Amino acid sequence: YDEMRGIMKPELLSPAGNREALDAALIGGSDAVYLGGPRFSARAYATNFTNEDLAESVRQCHRLGVKLYITINTLLKDSEILDAYEYAVTVWNMGVDAIIIQDPGLILLLQHFHPEIELHASTQMTVHNLKGADLISGKGITRLVLARELTLDEITEISKHHETEVFIHGALCISYSGKCLMSSMLGGRSGNRGRCAQNCRMEYQLLDQTGAVEASGYLMSPKDLSTLDITQELVKTGTSSLKIEGRMKRPEYVYETVHQYGKALNQEKWDHTGITQLFNREGFNHAFLLGNDGKDMMAYQSPRNTGVVLGRVRDGKVKLQTALSLGDGIKAGDSGFIVTKLKEKGQEVRSAKAGATVDIYPNHYSNGDLLVKTSDAALMADIQKKLKQKREGNLAISLKASFKPGQCLELEGTLKGQQIKVSGAFVEESIQKPLSEERLKENLLKTGGTPFVVEKLELDYKPGFLRVSAVNEVRRELLNQLEAILLKTPSLEAKSRNEVEAYLKKKLEKPQGAEAQLPSYLVLVSRQEQLKAFFDIRTEEKESQPEKSMIPVLYLWHRQRGSLSLKDARALDEAGKEYWLRLPEILKSEFAGVIQSIKGLTHLKGIMTDNYGVIEEFKDSDLTLVGDYKLNLMNSYAPLLFPELSGYTVSEELNYTELSELKSRSAYVILYGRTELMHSEYCPIGSTVGGLTKNTACSVPCEKMNYSLKDRTGEDFPILTDYFCRSYIMNSKTKNNLDQQKILKDLGFKHFRVDLTIENEEESRTVLRALLSKGGLYIPSHTRGHYKRGVD
Repeated sequence: YDEMRGIMKPELLSPAGNREALDAALIGGSDAVYLGGPRFSARAYATNFTNEDLAESVRQCHRLGVKLYITINTLLKDSEILDAYEYAVTVWNMGVDAIIIQDPGLILLLQHFHPEIELHASTQMTVHNLKGADLISGKGITRLVLARELTLDEITEISKHHETEVFIHGALCISYSGKCLMSSMLGGRSGNRGRCAQNCRMEYQLLDQTGAVEASGYLMSPKDLSTLDITQELVKTGTSSLKIEGRMKRPEYVYETVHQYGKALNQEKWDHTGITQLFNREGFNHAFLLGNDGKDMMAYQSPRNTGVVLGRVRDGKVKLQTALSLGDGIKAGDSGFIVTKLKEKGQEVRSAKAGATVDIYPNHYSNGDLLVKTSDAALMADIQKKLKQKREGNLAISLKASFKPGQCLELEGTLKGQQIKVSGAFVEESIQKPLSEERLKENLLKTGGTPFVVEKLELDYKPGFLRVSAVNEVRRELLNQLEAILLKTPSLEAKSRNEVEAYLKKKLEKPQGAEAQLPSYLVLVSRQEQLKAFFDIRTEEKESQPEKSMIPVLYLWHRQRGSLSLKDARALDEAGKEYWLRLPEILKSEFAGVIQSIKGLTHLKGIMTDNYGVIEEFKDSDLTLVGDYKLNLMNSYAPLLFPELSGYTVSEELNYTELSELKSRSAYVILYGRTELMHSEYCPIGSTVGGLTKNTACSVPCEKMNYSLKDRTGEDFPILTDYFCRSYIMNSKTKNNLDQQKILKDLGFKHFRVDLTIENEEESRTVLRALLSKGGLYIPSHTRGHYKRGVD
């Protein structure tokens, strides 16, 4: 607690990808660290920690009063969830302070069987509004790691009611975390399972509907986040934790970021120079904390470390914009080299300051080249020297001591609400020279080699004699017992697999006919011509297809011409036709307005959503709620975390075999549609063609023209936008499993879904006829999605 400002100071939370990075975080001054173990971590390609490393790291951190959080933040298949449950209990028993978690099924098991385990919702759960925070906190979650797209005001609103954690530095996903399927769908490497291929860091062209190239470059690659200059604004939001990203980064990076943010947090003078030199992508951004900065937040020229500009080569020489020394790394274009010789005014020098004109060797560059310094030898040497230090413990304790002749020396200390009292040797009457009060205090205050510092000592003293070694002995005994409190670990016992499976079976028991209340087919429509096709086909098939077995699900918020709007929903009300709505998966400040706008709809019967806030808002209404596919319900336990739902859509990352292993059949399987690969607060159209910057509003070109992204392989990804200026990157190929309906019915699935996105009226008719005929549909270029291949 900061008494000067009357606010709680948040913890500084740093990453650790290996033991060296952990040491760097501790020396740098972290209050807490987070790391991944050998399994189920969202940084599958990081070194990560073995169980032995983890146990030792917990002891190392706790001796310093530092918390340690373990990440078990990947989605889990049925074949993995019981292993993950047992692993979670194992790491908790090592003494970790919390588990950062994503999978709803694992949350269900841990909350039910072991509610004492502290769970933090991963940012991949995409908590982004207060209603959603209410829902997830009610599931046994202690802390919410908020989506990185929130503003300071939005963080403040949620933090008033819930314990939150926010990212303050490091790499950004351009898609909402947990809402990205691009790496998964294009290469089988699931970002939800820690194996992201970082397709956002690749080159793209932005095409308009005529095929003209409107922009090109690394159009989906953002600069890294840096908030050193607004750290105190983040403190004022009331968040509990400020989190640095970087479990793949070197120890030097971890140390410098932690060290500088520690200064900023304590309102000391900080320096961004070292952080910038160690890693930046064309500079830094504030993410969306201060608003949407459009192209200003992006690194369109390079997705890699771009270093610090040295200067441009003129007549073989360079006028330095920053200092340069022997051993520094330089990049000219795509080639790099290490400085082996440096001349200033014809004389060899070991270093030169900014402003100096120098000759740099080897001269692997040409006139006109822009040189950048990609590594700083002196900076690295300085940090590495600091990394050889050790961090001393600074846990403040208060002691009480009684030193009286005729009694034993007594020493008392309190930690974490536990009081420890230790008795020492007998204090004798002083014959010649008593142990002075000053000497006694001096020895009682010694805490070297322990996690503690004595902040207060109450001493009841009367002159007497006792050997100093006896005083030291009782002090050491007390400190050892206090340290044992720090290092004490739980001893939970994981439930047997039979007991866990019995719990699942009981939870799945439902009254007969519950599934029959769900329509057999849900058809997502977002354009007026698609809605017309739907009702035409339903009229054609009315005799064989009862009206309520196929329901249209309207999406009303796309910005493209011909998109559906509230006017179309009201027209259905007037015609007496029932329908559902699919609500936006992201609703921030516009949440209340959207909810209010649909509450007067008379023939609205159901809602499809993956927005936790929407579930919370409508959980007690008469509307049927069905979960959308980006709720990421990958295993049989996951849907059970949401009893508010009548049904759900299975994860798009499951293959046929994994679908067959699901125990619940109140699930919709998507047979047809373009999968949404990314949902982003950033819009590649508005930030290029629309001219959106920190100081310039978007001209909204998406209302007049359709656009797509073309990748290096020639694949074309349509871009949809909505009225909240968010973008949706759709798959280049349409998923087509219409011919698998009978096979899936044989597995026990009874509910199916078709998603119409950019189809015209005739294409929509053709798809719906194939759906109702339960036959296949030939499409020249399509994908099976993960139906056959699955994900790693």
